[in-house]
Parts: sequence; structure tokens; C-alpha cells
Amino acid sequence: MTRTVHALAALTVTLVRRLLREGVVLRSLAFPALLCAGAILLTVVGVTVLRPPQSVGVTAGLDTPALVADATAKGWSVTVVEDPAAAVEEERVTAATDGHTIWRKRSSTAALGVEALLRQHLKAGWWMDVSLGQATRQRSYRSNEMLLRFIGALFAMYGVVFGAGSVARDRDEGTLAAEVATAVPRWVHGTARWLASTFVLGAFYVFGVALFHSLVGMPDPVAVALHGVAASAGSAALGIAVVGRAGMAQGFVAPLSVGLVLVTSLLGWGFAANGPEQWIPIASVLSEGTPGGGAAAMSVLWGIVGIALFTWRSTTE
Repeated sequence: MTRTVHALAALTVTLVRRLLREGVVLRSLAFPALLCAGAILLTVVGVTVLRPPQSVGVTAGLDTPALVADATAKGWSVTVVEDPAAAVEEERVTAATDGHTIWRKRSSTAALGVEALLRQHLKAGWWMDVSLGQATRQRSYRSNEMLLRFIGALFAMYGVVFGAGSVARDRDEGTLAAEVATAVPRWVHGTARWLASTFVLGAFYVFGVALFHSLVGMPDPVAVALHGVAASAGSAALGIAVVGRAGMAQGFVAPLSVGLVLVTSLLGWGFAANGPEQWIPIASVLSEGTPGGGAAAMSVLWGIVGIALFTWRSTTE
């Protein structure tokens, strides 16, 4: 048993190293997260640099220390204008008022903010609270999470290619035949390939989740990471299970197509439904509001089944 464990560990480490040495693999895994993160950073920088400052234009009679203090507390600046309508039209200010009328060009939130400031300044009986930051953050968090889930769907497709390709390539090169000839159980060869594919895919996906969470934040990054790792593990198991006796040079397209069809079908089910698919690897990656532990545990079962099918179908030379 000790020799089997050592053989499994050594073969898994060897396969991981081989995957990480391939530039195509590294680029395909790192590029999605880095591209999306870079786009978000450029968007933030662009909005920060190009967006005009939030300012309220007021006529001379309204320019009082109290109004200026209230506007500054809300992140606005006060600018004295002679013609409020013209100042808004020319986009010199975000919104403007003469004490009776409020002008704005685009943002209704700006108009509400100016109205709230004006009501407070004039000691009105009531005013509105237009602090929408929390709701905006929640929408942003959900958008970030869905973006990561779609990247997880991409990694699920990668998993089929990794699982099936690692078997087919080694069969063509004769590596698999040499491994099978060694004095270790046949299940070790499939297990090592499943573990190596899952580790590499899962590590890069977790890196992407951590990167996004550090940049823009998410409400539950652990759940997102678990769903993505479960999808990677489940799809790698599918790839190993469907490859059969195929090699890269002959017969590889058919099993790869079967695996990709299964993955896309599960992704479609998870995106459209909201029920038991939350526990199903691959399908769960596009489901919202679930912790991800169930799908991760189920992916281990899929791995065992995939390894058993691989051992039965494809290692007999």
C-alpha cells in the first residue's frame, strides 16, 4: 500500500509539472482572470479620471456655509452660477438649483441629491435619503460573482480537455503503456491524471477568485471557489471517463465532443434551473446562493466513478 501511495504521489507531481511547463496551458488558465481583472481596473481608472466631479450649481443667494458643509459631507462641491439651466446644459455642474427649481441633464440620482440638500438647507419638514451606496455595492458584488462563475464554466470545459487529453497524448507517446506495465494498480494511472488536472485547474481558478475579491470584492468568495473547483474536478472526471481507447492521432474527436456536450448540457441546466443542480458539479457553477460544499463533495464521487470507468475501459492494452 505504501508503494502504491508513493507511486500515485510521484506520478501526480510529474503530471502537474508537465502541465505547468506548457505555455499554452498557462496562458489559457491565467488569461481569463487576468484579462477580466485588467478590464475592471482600466474601467475604474477611466471612470475616476474621465468622470466630471460631482458638483451642484447654486445661485448667489444660496451660497451659504451651511449648504457648502452639507454638500461637502455628501461628496459634492458647490459652485456659484448665474444661470443654473445653462450651467447644467454645458455640463459645468452635475445639477443646479435656484432654490425653487432643480435642473439636471442625465443623472436622476444627482437631482435627488440636490433636492435633499436643498430641503435640509431650507429646513423643510422632510427630505429624502439618497444614499444608494449599499444597493450599488450589492449589485456590483453580484455582477462580479457571476463573472467568476462564467469563468468557472470555461474551466469546466477545460477540464474535459485536460482529462481526456492527458490520457490520449500519453497513449500515443507510449507513456501510458509503460506506466501500465509497472507493478502498481491500474487505477493509479487514472487517479493521478484526475488529481493533476483538478489541482492545476482548481489552483488557477482559486487564484482568479482571490484576485477579483481583492480588487472589487464578493459577498462569498469561498462558495464561488468551491463551485469552480467542483466544476473543474467533475469535468476532468468526465474527460477521463469518456476517452476510452482514443488517442490524439485517431479517434479523439468523438469522445472529446461527447464530454463537451455533457458539460455544456449541465451548464445550461444549472443556468436555467434553481433546484437540485446546486449539488451537481458543473451545473452548480452557474447556480446562485449555495455554499458549494455539496457540489465539491459530489465531484469527488464523480472522480471515483470516472477513474473506475477509465480503469475498466482504457488501461487494458
